[in-house]
Amino acid sequence: MNKSHLLFFKREFKQVISAFFEDEDVEPYYYKFYEPIAWKERKEPYGNNAELILTCGNFSSLFQYLNGYVEEGIQIQKTIQRITKKYNLYFELCTEWYGGFYNIPKEDLNEIKHNPLREM
Repeated sequence: MNKSHLLFFKREFKQVISAFFEDEDVEPYYYKFYEPIAWKERKEPYGNNAELILTCGNFSSLFQYLNGYVEEGIQIQKTIQRITKKYNLYFELCTEWYGGFYNIPKEDLNEIKHNPLREM
């Protein structure tokens, strides 16, 4: 994937995730996306191999959803995984306040394509 296509891809992905968060009344000022270079500059211990990082404010609605503190969190998490799978990514929580979007390894992607009922 060339650099301009990758930038468009990430921008589109962030817009789709942000629109979903808006539908779920997640406060936009309590989450932020980081590109890999900016994230590495922060020298955080986890998420350094992610394509994109998502941070959330402590005890914001997104924080509560991602950490399972509220009942609807499970459904939010499943929807995030469904959205990310469309972009050949998966989301993994690194700590309570941030997580990474990672590429699905090619061998797993092939299995998903051959078995569309498989849940990530």
